[in-house]
Amino acid sequence: MPETDTDHHVFVDFENVPTVNLELVATLPVAVTLLIGEKQKKMDLAFVRQIHRHAAKVDLIEVGASGRNALDLVLACHLGKAVVRHPERRYYIVSRDKDFNPLVAHLRADHIDVSRHDSFDALPFFGRRTGKTAPASRGSTPSRRAARDETLPTVRRPDVVPSVPVAVDPVAPNPEAPERLAKLIDRLQRQTKARPVRRKTLLSHIKAFYGNALAPDEVAGVVETLIGRGLIAIDDRDRVTYP
Repeated sequence: MPETDTDHHVFVDFENVPTVNLELVATLPVAVTLLIGEKQKKMDLAFVRQIHRHAAKVDLIEVGASGRNALDLVLACHLGKAVVRHPERRYYIVSRDKDFNPLVAHLRADHIDVSRHDSFDALPFFGRRTGKTAPASRGSTPSRRAARDETLPTVRRPDVVPSVPVAVDPVAPNPEAPERLAKLIDRLQRQTKARPVRRKTLLSHIKAFYGNALAPDEVAGVVETLIGRGLIAIDDRDRVTYP
Protein backbone atom coordinates (compact mmCIF):
# COMPACT_ATOMS: atom_id res chain seq x y z
CA MET A 1 0.00 0.00 0.00
CA PRO A 2 1.49 3.39 -0.99
CA GLU A 3 2.35 5.69 1.89
CA THR A 4 2.10 8.99 -0.04
CA ASP A 5 -0.73 11.08 -1.50
CA THR A 6 -3.32 9.33 0.65
CA ASP A 7 -5.55 11.35 2.95
CA HIS A 8 -8.39 8.84 3.26
CA HIS A 9 -8.24 5.11 3.95
CA VAL A 10 -11.25 2.85 3.38
CA PHE A 11 -11.57 -0.64 4.89
CA VAL A 12 -14.22 -2.74 3.14
CA ASP A 13 -15.89 -5.76 4.73
CA PHE A 14 -16.26 -7.37 1.29
CA GLU A 15 -18.07 -10.36 2.78
CA ASN A 16 -20.78 -8.05 4.10
CA VAL A 17 -20.73 -5.48 1.28
CA PRO A 18 -19.84 -7.30 -1.98
CA THR A 19 -20.62 -4.35 -4.29
CA VAL A 20 -17.65 -1.99 -4.72
CA ASN A 21 -16.94 0.43 -7.59
CA LEU A 22 -13.24 1.27 -7.56
CA GLU A 23 -13.68 3.69 -10.48
CA LEU A 24 -15.05 6.18 -7.94
CA VAL A 25 -11.60 6.58 -6.33
CA ALA A 26 -9.61 6.61 -9.58
CA THR A 27 -8.51 10.26 -9.27
CA LEU A 28 -8.83 10.73 -5.52
CA PRO A 29 -6.19 10.45 -2.75
CA VAL A 30 -7.87 7.38 -1.30
CA ALA A 31 -6.47 3.98 -0.30
CA VAL A 32 -8.80 0.98 -0.21
CA THR A 33 -8.27 -2.23 1.77
CA LEU A 34 -10.58 -5.09 0.77
CA LEU A 35 -10.99 -7.85 3.34
CA ILE A 36 -12.07 -11.05 1.58
CA GLY A 37 -13.96 -13.77 3.47
CA GLU A 38 -12.64 -17.32 3.53
CA LYS A 39 -15.61 -18.61 1.49
CA GLN A 40 -15.33 -15.93 -1.20
CA LYS A 41 -13.42 -17.99 -3.75
CA LYS A 42 -14.45 -16.12 -6.91
CA MET A 43 -14.76 -12.53 -8.14
CA ASP A 44 -16.44 -11.04 -11.20
CA LEU A 45 -13.91 -10.57 -13.99
CA ALA A 46 -14.88 -6.92 -14.44
CA PHE A 47 -14.16 -6.22 -10.77
CA VAL A 48 -10.80 -8.02 -11.02
CA ARG A 49 -9.94 -5.71 -13.92
CA GLN A 50 -10.85 -2.72 -11.76
CA ILE A 51 -8.42 -3.99 -9.10
CA HIS A 52 -5.66 -4.28 -11.71
CA ARG A 53 -6.36 -0.79 -13.08
CA HIS A 54 -6.13 0.75 -9.62
CA ALA A 55 -3.60 -1.61 -8.04
CA ALA A 56 -1.64 1.27 -6.51
CA LYS A 57 -4.69 2.21 -4.43
CA VAL A 58 -5.97 -1.25 -3.47
CA ASP A 59 -4.77 -3.81 -0.95
CA LEU A 60 -6.35 -7.28 -0.75
CA ILE A 61 -6.38 -9.15 2.55
CA GLU A 62 -7.66 -12.72 2.60
CA VAL A 63 -9.15 -13.73 5.95
CA GLY A 64 -7.93 -17.29 6.33
CA ALA A 65 -10.47 -18.27 8.96
CA SER A 66 -14.23 -18.56 9.25
CA GLY A 67 -16.61 -18.14 12.13
CA ARG A 68 -18.55 -15.40 13.83
CA ASN A 69 -16.76 -12.04 13.69
CA ALA A 70 -13.59 -13.55 12.17
CA LEU A 71 -13.41 -10.95 9.40
CA ASP A 72 -14.44 -8.16 11.78
CA LEU A 73 -11.51 -8.87 14.08
CA VAL A 74 -9.03 -8.98 11.22
CA LEU A 75 -10.37 -5.67 9.88
CA ALA A 76 -10.08 -4.09 13.31
CA CYS A 77 -6.46 -5.32 13.56
CA HIS A 78 -5.42 -3.78 10.23
CA LEU A 79 -7.32 -0.57 10.96
CA GLY A 80 -5.46 -0.27 14.27
CA LYS A 81 -2.08 -0.75 12.56
CA ALA A 82 -2.93 1.95 10.02
CA VAL A 83 -4.04 4.37 12.74
CA VAL A 84 -0.75 3.89 14.60
CA ARG A 85 1.25 4.68 11.43
CA HIS A 86 -0.93 7.57 10.26
CA PRO A 87 -3.16 8.99 13.04
CA GLU A 88 -3.79 12.14 10.99
CA ARG A 89 -5.68 10.37 8.19
CA ARG A 90 -9.42 9.89 7.89
CA TYR A 91 -10.63 6.30 8.11
CA TYR A 92 -13.82 4.66 6.90
CA ILE A 93 -15.28 1.20 7.55
CA VAL A 94 -17.67 -0.02 4.85
CA SER A 95 -19.95 -2.62 6.43
CA ARG A 96 -23.59 -2.98 7.41
CA ASP A 97 -22.43 -4.70 10.60
CA LYS A 98 -23.25 -2.42 13.54
CA ASP A 99 -20.82 -4.37 15.75
CA PHE A 100 -18.18 -1.94 14.45
CA ASN A 101 -19.91 1.01 16.16
CA PRO A 102 -18.21 0.55 19.57
CA LEU A 103 -14.81 0.44 17.82
CA VAL A 104 -15.65 3.65 15.94
CA ALA A 105 -16.76 5.37 19.16
CA HIS A 106 -13.60 4.26 20.96
CA LEU A 107 -11.29 5.60 18.24
CA ARG A 108 -13.19 8.88 18.02
CA ALA A 109 -12.77 9.34 21.77
CA ASP A 110 -9.04 9.09 21.10
CA HIS A 111 -9.29 11.85 18.46
CA ILE A 112 -9.14 9.52 15.43
CA ASP A 113 -11.33 10.56 12.49
CA VAL A 114 -13.21 7.35 11.65
CA SER A 115 -16.76 6.44 10.60
CA ARG A 116 -18.78 3.44 9.40
CA HIS A 117 -20.89 3.42 6.23
CA ASP A 118 -23.40 0.87 4.92
CA SER A 119 -22.18 1.00 1.30
CA PHE A 120 -19.07 1.98 -0.65
CA ASP A 121 -20.76 4.56 -2.87
CA ALA A 122 -22.19 6.32 0.21
CA LEU A 123 -18.74 7.45 1.41
CA PRO A 124 -18.95 11.20 2.10
CA PHE A 125 -16.19 12.32 -0.26
CA PHE A 126 -18.27 11.09 -3.25
CA GLY A 127 -20.80 13.87 -2.66
CA ARG A 128 -23.68 11.75 -1.31
CA ARG A 129 -24.28 11.05 2.34
CA THR A 130 -26.95 8.37 2.16
CA GLY A 131 -25.04 5.73 4.12
CA LYS A 132 -25.40 5.40 7.88
CA THR A 133 -22.45 6.33 10.01
CA ALA A 134 -21.70 5.17 13.52
CA PRO A 135 -22.54 7.82 16.12
CA ALA A 136 -19.76 9.44 18.11
CA SER A 137 -19.59 8.54 21.79
CA ARG A 138 -21.17 11.07 24.14
CA GLY A 139 -18.72 13.63 25.36
CA SER A 140 -16.04 12.76 22.83
CA THR A 141 -13.90 15.62 21.55
CA PRO A 142 -13.61 16.56 17.88
CA SER A 143 -10.96 14.77 15.85
CA ARG A 144 -7.73 16.48 14.88
CA ARG A 145 -9.00 17.02 11.36
CA ALA A 146 -12.67 17.64 12.09
CA ALA A 147 -12.28 21.42 11.79
CA ARG A 148 -10.47 21.28 8.49
CA ASP A 149 -12.26 21.71 5.21
CA GLU A 150 -12.87 18.61 3.10
CA THR A 151 -9.79 18.24 0.93
CA LEU A 152 -11.32 16.00 -1.70
CA PRO A 153 -13.23 17.45 -4.64
CA THR A 154 -16.88 16.49 -4.94
CA VAL A 155 -17.25 14.06 -7.80
CA ARG A 156 -20.36 13.01 -9.64
CA ARG A 157 -21.12 9.37 -9.04
CA PRO A 158 -21.03 7.61 -12.40
CA ASP A 159 -24.19 5.81 -13.42
CA VAL A 160 -22.34 2.66 -14.45
CA VAL A 161 -18.87 1.20 -14.30
CA PRO A 162 -17.03 1.93 -17.59
CA SER A 163 -17.79 -0.80 -20.11
CA VAL A 164 -15.55 -3.86 -20.22
CA PRO A 165 -15.89 -7.10 -22.19
CA VAL A 166 -17.51 -8.90 -19.24
CA ALA A 167 -20.40 -7.25 -17.38
CA VAL A 168 -20.20 -6.95 -13.61
CA ASP A 169 -23.73 -8.25 -13.15
CA PRO A 170 -25.97 -10.34 -15.41
CA VAL A 171 -28.64 -7.61 -15.43
CA ALA A 172 -26.33 -4.92 -16.85
CA PRO A 173 -26.44 -2.41 -18.48
CA ASN A 174 -29.21 -1.34 -16.09
CA PRO A 175 -27.47 1.41 -14.04
CA GLU A 176 -29.20 0.23 -10.86
CA ALA A 177 -28.07 -3.37 -11.23
CA PRO A 178 -25.26 -3.35 -8.61
CA GLU A 179 -27.48 -1.69 -5.99
CA ARG A 180 -30.43 -3.97 -6.70
CA LEU A 181 -28.22 -7.04 -6.56
CA ALA A 182 -26.85 -5.90 -3.21
CA LYS A 183 -30.43 -5.57 -1.90
CA LEU A 184 -31.25 -9.07 -3.14
CA ILE A 185 -28.17 -10.47 -1.40
CA ASP A 186 -29.10 -8.63 1.80
CA ARG A 187 -32.62 -10.11 1.68
CA LEU A 188 -31.33 -13.65 1.18
CA GLN A 189 -28.85 -13.26 4.04
CA ARG A 190 -31.37 -11.78 6.46
CA GLN A 191 -34.52 -13.81 5.78
CA THR A 192 -33.04 -17.14 6.81
CA LYS A 193 -36.42 -18.80 7.46
CA ALA A 194 -37.99 -17.87 4.13
CA ARG A 195 -35.12 -18.46 1.71
CA PRO A 196 -35.78 -20.64 -1.35
CA VAL A 197 -34.40 -24.17 -0.99
CA ARG A 198 -34.90 -25.35 -4.58
CA ARG A 199 -33.52 -23.89 -7.82
CA LYS A 200 -37.04 -23.45 -9.25
CA THR A 201 -38.28 -21.48 -6.25
CA LEU A 202 -35.07 -19.43 -6.18
CA LEU A 203 -35.59 -18.45 -9.83
CA SER A 204 -39.19 -17.44 -9.07
CA HIS A 205 -38.03 -15.48 -6.01
CA ILE A 206 -35.45 -13.53 -8.03
CA LYS A 207 -37.89 -12.89 -10.87
CA ALA A 208 -40.46 -11.47 -8.45
CA PHE A 209 -37.79 -9.39 -6.67
CA TYR A 210 -36.95 -7.68 -9.97
CA GLY A 211 -40.64 -7.01 -10.67
CA ASN A 212 -40.92 -9.75 -13.33
CA ALA A 213 -38.83 -7.51 -15.61
CA LEU A 214 -35.97 -9.93 -16.31
CA ALA A 215 -35.79 -12.49 -19.10
CA PRO A 216 -35.23 -16.13 -18.04
CA ASP A 217 -31.56 -16.03 -19.05
CA GLU A 218 -31.07 -12.86 -16.99
CA VAL A 219 -32.63 -14.51 -13.94
CA ALA A 220 -30.34 -17.51 -14.46
CA GLY A 221 -27.43 -15.07 -14.73
CA VAL A 222 -28.23 -13.63 -11.30
CA VAL A 223 -28.17 -17.15 -9.88
CA GLU A 224 -24.77 -17.77 -11.45
CA THR A 225 -23.49 -14.52 -9.94
CA LEU A 226 -24.66 -15.62 -6.48
CA ILE A 227 -22.93 -18.96 -6.96
CA GLY A 228 -19.76 -17.30 -8.25
CA ARG A 229 -19.57 -15.07 -5.17
CA GLY A 230 -19.92 -18.07 -2.86
CA LEU A 231 -23.25 -16.86 -1.48
CA ILE A 232 -25.21 -19.97 -2.50
CA ALA A 233 -24.54 -23.50 -3.72
CA ILE A 234 -26.83 -25.75 -5.81
CA ASP A 235 -26.28 -29.51 -5.88
CA ASP A 236 -27.08 -31.96 -8.68
CA ARG A 237 -30.59 -32.40 -7.26
CA ASP A 238 -31.26 -28.65 -7.55
CA ARG A 239 -31.20 -28.13 -3.79
CA VAL A 240 -30.04 -24.66 -2.73
CA THR A 241 -27.82 -24.16 0.30
CA TYR A 242 -26.42 -20.97 1.81
CA PRO A 243 -22.78 -21.47 2.96
